[in-house]
Amino acid sequence: EDEAADAAAFAGGSRMKRLAAAKCADVVITLDGKSAKLRAMTDTGNMLTDPLSGRGVALCELDAVADLFSSEMAEYWKKGDLSADLSAKYAKRLRFIPSRGALSGKTSLIAAVEADSVTVINGKGEREADILIAPVPYNLSAGESRALLPPGFVD
Repeated sequence: EDEAADAAAFAGGSRMKRLAAAKCADVVITLDGKSAKLRAMTDTGNMLTDPLSGRGVALCELDAVADLFSSEMAEYWKKGDLSADLSAKYAKRLRFIPSRGALSGKTSLIAAVEADSVTVINGKGEREADILIAPVPYNLSAGESRALLPPGFVD
């Protein structure tokens, strides 16, 4: 199965019903001295978590964060090939997150990365978020938002 398709099914589902109630914020992701700022919204259906640390996982459109990574890593996420050889620099930052596809019902893995920092900025100010980032090679169809945050990070 294609991990990206399963993640899309997971992120999709009944998300359209939740769009009106979604909370939005800007998110600044920093990795190896590079930063990307993108609009994000809370997706109450995003229950992706790292099974080892319990940290939440934000899905991000790859195009919005591609400049944070080498071309090697951008290709890694585009292809979704979890068996690809990666440099140690990136391999030590990756976490593999089980994702149960809403349509297929099968469990697959998506790759998430541990950024140097993730800052959530909204009308209440700025705060650091202890979450992983999972770039996905497709549009999340979340309006102007380019990332889907787990619940509780925009409050």
